[in-house]
Amino acid sequence: MNTYLALEWNPTDNTAVKLSTGEPPASNYLRPELIQDVVQYVDGTIVECNTAYGGSRSSTAMHYQVAEDHGFTEIADFQILDENGSMTLPVEGGYVLTENYVGSAFAHYDSYLVLSHFKGHAMAGYGGAIKNISIGFASSEGKSWIHSGGKSLTNPWGGQQDAFLESMAEAGKSVSDYLDKGNNIDKIIVNIGFIIFGFDLLNKYFTMNRMLDQSIKNLGMDYIDLYIWHMWDYNTPLYDIMEGLNNVIRAGKIRKIGISNCYAYQLAKANALAEREGFAKFVSFQEHYNLIFREEECEMAALCHENNIAMTPYSPLASGNLSKHPNETSKQLRKDSYAKFKYDATKEQDEIIICQVQEIAENKGVIMTEVALAWLLIKVTSPLREQLNCIILKMPQGWWS
Repeated sequence: MNTYLALEWNPTDNTAVKLSTGEPPASNYLRPELIQDVVQYVDGTIVECNTAYGGSRSSTAMHYQVAEDHGFTEIADFQILDENGSMTLPVEGGYVLTENYVGSAFAHYDSYLVLSHFKGHAMAGYGGAIKNISIGFASSEGKSWIHSGGKSLTNPWGGQQDAFLESMAEAGKSVSDYLDKGNNIDKIIVNIGFIIFGFDLLNKYFTMNRMLDQSIKNLGMDYIDLYIWHMWDYNTPLYDIMEGLNNVIRAGKIRKIGISNCYAYQLAKANALAEREGFAKFVSFQEHYNLIFREEECEMAALCHENNIAMTPYSPLASGNLSKHPNETSKQLRKDSYAKFKYDATKEQDEIIICQVQEIAENKGVIMTEVALAWLLIKVTSPLREQLNCIILKMPQGWWS
């Protein structure tokens, strides 16, 4: 109950509680006494769908009996969502599926609270909320549809494993999208005192593969040379991230991986894990680095130098500040709220450096942009190296003195 209250989620009107009723005689399921308070707090109806593989939950009558035997009907109303068939949900941007078949009563509820014990799925390789949201909400024929990768509504067997996994993720996404992009659904995953919140964790492999495939197609290439992980993910286990990146390298979609926007200890931690597990390591670091923002010189620059990790900076001209005289402005600088966020707090100190850049540029007969980029070139590895070498050649010997 305390876990639910901590979510600060306010369900709308008619609320359903999705869970797994458990396959008898010996199965794992959430005990009614554990979930009773939260189910009754939201005034929820417990819902489930029939299975597609036989057993005691493949028919509606037998499934209602299982729900009663396991004690769910004692704590709340109970409904089999597909007792009267299926309805379809669109799959937007699907790689395998264009539609998802859920129980016909799915639309009768405005909000869903999903209670998941982390029960594994032998074929999918995982369980928990994604399983419960995707194949769990699927009607009996919808389960066959997901298992077969969108090939059959009656036979769940014999489909390709990759298509099945992608279909699992796509079906879950369609449910989340239908429920106001996830705003009308909330999840609690319980596993022996261990709780995880969130929907997107197990959808990331699918999303990364799909985006990579589309990028390679758009570029007209066979693979991507350097794939940069944009920002440290505090919500996904590091092992899963490094394994996923390693998998797309093994699949031939990318050759090397880089990382951006992280701390030095995080990069060191990631590469240490990769070395231990035999995964690909990060070979580049993309950082915010220029003449007036040099934070990375504290630790990251030394780490990269010692480990032969390329440094490829962004914002080399400090959002235009290093290419303009002090107090000179432009329409872009006036409108760029993010640049103001990055540099306005240190404007007074930065102007000292900008004035020095201006002075050197005037003395050497070049523009300020050339001075700022030439300084950066001697500090980092840059994709602009050839162009910047030309700038260096234009500078007289000892230009920086």
